[in-house]
Amino acid sequence: MTPKSRLAPEREHYRAVFVKATLLFPDGIMAINIGILIPLGNSKHSREAKLYNVININDLLVKMPIRKPYADTRLPRFIETQVLALRPLKSQADIAAEAGFTNPNMISMIKSGGTRLPIDRVPALAKALDVDPRRLLQLAVEQLAGATAARTFDEIFGTIVTLNEIAWLKELREASDHGDPALTTRARSSLRAIFGK
Repeated sequence: MTPKSRLAPEREHYRAVFVKATLLFPDGIMAINIGILIPLGNSKHSREAKLYNVININDLLVKMPIRKPYADTRLPRFIETQVLALRPLKSQADIAAEAGFTNPNMISMIKSGGTRLPIDRVPALAKALDVDPRRLLQLAVEQLAGATAARTFDEIFGTIVTLNEIAWLKELREASDHGDPALTTRARSSLRAIFGK
């Protein structure tokens, strides 16, 4: 028969306490659960058993999946492209400051799809990114309300033509002597070839 004292630590009852914490990183947000085992016994042996149970950090930290609800929208990729294009001129922190974000990590969080772009930040961010505010607004509305709402927005206000697109249109009119040329198969192919398609 096994002595009772040798079985006691194995039969010890514990209360598991979980603490949720949210950590902010440049590349996104990570939620973690920290678990602590508290013995219900009062003996010195119980307290030692508790320490042995929690000494392995892998038993305490459980990584939760990083939630990125806006990662599938078009805005994160658009902003990432602009940030990369501006890298020789200004840092991501500079862009965040110019846009009025108090947290310099906001650009990273928007790029990753972890958070959405607030509508009231569109004009300042468009200026900081050197992009047309109409295009940025279009993408922000799509992110905020979904693609269906963005299409409704387009139906009401018409197709948004950016400043860059206006420049293309002016060049097309000048090149054609304002002749209103049709978009032929050859012209379409030439235009798509410029963008590697």
